[in-house]
Amino acid sequence: MPPKISKSKLAEIIRAYQAGASLTAVAKPLRLTPNAIHYHLRRAGVPRRTPGAPPVPPERIAEIVAMYQGGASLSEVGQHF
Repeated sequence: MPPKISKSKLAEIIRAYQAGASLTAVAKPLRLTPNAIHYHLRRAGVPRRTPGAPPVPPERIAEIVAMYQGGASLSEVGQHF
C-alpha cells in the first residue's frame, strides 16, 4: 500500500494532475511512484485521463469540431493543435 499523504499534499497532487501533468511528473518531486499517485487519485475519485492524451481545453472543442466539419482531415486538425 502506498504511503499516507496529507490532505494538502493530496490537493497539490490533484491540482497538478488536473492541470495536465503526467503521473510521473507529479510523482518525481514528491519521491513517490506513479502507481502511488494513481492510487491516491483513484481514492479521491479523480477520473483517470487516457494515457498519453493531453487534455483538450473546453474552449478549443468548438474550434476543433468546426475545423473538422469544414473539411480538414484528422491529421490536419491534429497538426494545427
